[in-house]
Amino acid sequence: MSMPDWETLRIPEGTYTFTVKDMEKRKKTSTYSGKDFVTVSFKMMAEGASGEYFKHQESLLPWEDRYRDLLIVLGGKPEGNTRISGSDVDPIGKSFVADIEYEVDAKDDSKSWPRMKNFQPANGNGSVAPAPDDDDIPF
Repeated sequence: MSMPDWETLRIPEGTYTFTVKDMEKRKKTSTYSGKDFVTVSFKMMAEGASGEYFKHQESLLPWEDRYRDLLIVLGGKPEGNTRISGSDVDPIGKSFVADIEYEVDAKDDSKSWPRMKNFQPANGNGSVAPAPDDDDIPF
């Protein structure tokens, strides 16, 4: 008797509360330009509305809008209109709500990858909480 092929349990599309467990910056070299750049990999635990859990890892490039949006929900403050310094944010243990949607691979349309989108802050019980406005702070 042979064992069935091992298959990873992929996170389904939907809305989840993510908790950051680890973050790692990786230096890479572009195959096109030969220049070095950094990717930021977040390892997270995702909890679905029905209480199911998934491990999820998302690698982002610092110039992506998704990276900026994630840093904002993790407590980052924009410098001017666009830039946020990732070194000013300690994401470990922080939670947020985001959607998972699958995107087809640009080079191989038989593959697809889960991507986080629509980042929102989460309050203590995992439901969406609006970001505080300066007028909401009593001092």
